[in-house]
Amino acid sequence: MQELIHLRLKKLRSDAGLTQTDLAAKMGSGGYTKQAISAIENGRRAVGWNVISDWAKACGKEAEIVFKNIKP
Repeated sequence: MQELIHLRLKKLRSDAGLTQTDLAAKMGSGGYTKQAISAIENGRRAVGWNVISDWAKACGKEAEIVFKNIKP
């Protein structure tokens, strides 16, 4: 079963040893607050590629898109 993106992001933050407040501060002035981080992690707010990329960078990782099992 595919893991939901909000759970993946929450684990990424947790594994980086960051609190929601820490992550919001590291993500900078893109409207990221502790409340926004919480909403994302609880699946109440949709995320796009920019959020995923910024989140990964703040956690010391790089985001990438991988396509699997695609037949021409």
